[in-house]
Amino acid sequence: MADDDWVVGVWLAVLSSVMTNLGTTLQKLSHKHNSSLPSSQQITYIKQWRWWTGFGIFLASQFVNTAALAFAPESLVAPLASVSIMMNAVTSYCILHEQLTSRDLLATCIVSSGGVLCIVFGPHPPDKNFELIDLMSYWMDTGVVLYLIVFGTVTFFLVFKSYQIERNIQTGSSSLHPTSLLHGPRFLSLSYPLLAGLLSSFSLLLTKCFAETLRQTLEGHSQLDKPFTYVITAATVVVALSSLFYINQGLKAFDAKYMVPFYFTVYVVLTIVEGIIYFHEWDDITPIQGFIFSMSVLFTCSGILLLSTGQPAGSDKVVFKRVNTEEEGEPLVDLPTDVNVHDDDDELDDFYN
Repeated sequence: MADDDWVVGVWLAVLSSVMTNLGTTLQKLSHKHNSSLPSSQQITYIKQWRWWTGFGIFLASQFVNTAALAFAPESLVAPLASVSIMMNAVTSYCILHEQLTSRDLLATCIVSSGGVLCIVFGPHPPDKNFELIDLMSYWMDTGVVLYLIVFGTVTFFLVFKSYQIERNIQTGSSSLHPTSLLHGPRFLSLSYPLLAGLLSSFSLLLTKCFAETLRQTLEGHSQLDKPFTYVITAATVVVALSSLFYINQGLKAFDAKYMVPFYFTVYVVLTIVEGIIYFHEWDDITPIQGFIFSMSVLFTCSGILLLSTGQPAGSDKVVFKRVNTEEEGEPLVDLPTDVNVHDDDDELDDFYN
């Protein structure tokens, strides 16, 4: 790999971010259009052509991202997801007709500036190819094992608790407490973007491993006879589909201007952490460069959080719907679609009582 191949990776990562945003926006548009229909006409999203169009673009963006990871380190590709955040502010206004405020514009400028700094001061390894034996041994590193234990525990808890709350909502269980963050629907406003970010970051780590094995194969060193290649491929597909599921769960329930920035913040931070722990991408970076890069990431994330917390009243509405065998389109929870997930608890109390 040439010394400046990381530049190719940067451009591919930017293209992937633009495509990701467009695909996600079209999926949100599909959910929004479906929820505006009478209950008798509503269908599950896998039967909506708008959703499939968005999914196709989103899927293509993942292949572009895989190519980017073959040229650039994971911790450099991840902050470029900020491009998708900037695009999200535009597409949310132009396509989804969500309100765009001066706060949104300020946050977009912060994110774009942080993204540029990340590119300038991020790790630019001159020539660092990973052999299959290296990729296999990295999974046994103490730091990686500890990270996987924490990652697995947090993910299991969020998945289990989300499923429990979803079932309680469907059955109208008395154990559902609308005013409780841990035992009520509001928990889903945190678990969906957290799970999407957790799984997406891990998916990128697996994709980087897959890209390295693919590159070795294309260079004439076939890895198709190694079981590890197929384990990584299968794991990449499963984790990627799981992250897509929770992205769609969040997009169905909340505005894109809330869900997307929250999800991307988790994704960017964890991806950088995983790149440091697994690929040791900061081994050749100077202390000053590392400090500026870290500040750039925090600067970028502050802009992302500014976008997600600066929502106008009523923008992130809970619009849960369920599709069951009896009758499609019945409300999943007795929560009106004009109740903001961040509204005061008294408003929810009044409704449930």
